Amino acid sequence: MRQNRMSRRVLIGRGAGMTAGAGLVGLAKPSAVFAAPAVIQDSGSRVQVQYWTSFGSGVNGDAQNKLIADFNASQPDVEVVATPQESYEAIAQGLITGLQTGDVPDMVLFSEAWWFRFYLANAIVDLNTLITEETNVADYVPILFNEYQRNGGQYAIPFARSTPLLYYNTEMVEAAGLTGEVYAKWSSLQEAGQDLIDGSGAERAFAFGSAAGYGS
Repeated sequence: MRQNRMSRRVLIGRGAGMTAGAGLVGLAKPSAVFAAPAVIQDSGSRVQVQYWTSFGSGVNGDAQNKLIADFNASQPDVEVVATPQESYEAIAQGLITGLQTGDVPDMVLFSEAWWFRFYLANAIVDLNTLITEETNVADYVPILFNEYQRNGGQYAIPFARSTPLLYYNTEMVEAAGLTGEVYAKWSSLQEAGQDLIDGSGAERAFAFGSAAGYGS
């Protein structure tokens, strides 16, 4: 029987880019990262790659599912099997638990706030060992791609990175006799803060969104 040999990094480049998961005996006292390429090199007609994602539905889920479906249809060797999870945090907690037993997926998608913790625990694979010449890393935004580099290794791939945006209530600003220019600098917002509250009757001049929803 022939062996299927396909870089997991190629999979990432063509489809749903994400952090490659790895198995350890334990998270607190890791002994060794499992041989990641072995999953791709198993003998057989088709290899399954298990993937945990927080994009189970909605616009993000639909876009991701199309990427996965297109990838699976593009070749006969590797099949990505996505398992939706409740949130980034649920994935991270599930990975922590799974690392104790070895029951972990091949790839996971979680917040950039989590990857470094698993890097320090030696729990994720250096993707440089899986990168092939087929993948043009220049397609990625350099500052985001380079964020996941440590000691010469590439430990994650940017995917669906969020862009913080500032919205302001034009009616509230006009009621205070101000313009949107007060939001040009933090110092001008601080100076105009009380005027915004007094002029509009709002409780606050500025507020962050829910941390659980990453500001949404």
